[in-house]
Amino acid sequence: MDYWTNLVVVVLDPALVDYVFTVVYKSFEDCAAGLVAVSDTLGYDHRLYCEATTVASGSVTPRPRPW
Repeated sequence: MDYWTNLVVVVLDPALVDYVFTVVYKSFEDCAAGLVAVSDTLGYDHRLYCEATTVASGSVTPRPRPW
C-alpha cells in the first residue's frame, strides 16, 4: 500500500531564515524521483528530504461478489 509522502524543502538562505515548504507526492518512490527535479529548480541553498505519512494514498479495491 502507498502512503502520501511530503517532500520537505528547508531553505538555508540567511535572507529566508526558517522558511520551510512541502510538496505532496502519492508515494515515497514518487517523492524520491522528485528530489532531483525540485532541487534543480531552486536557485538558493536548500535541504530536501522525503517524509512518509500514515495516510494511505490508495486502497485495495475489493473484488466483486460472484452472484
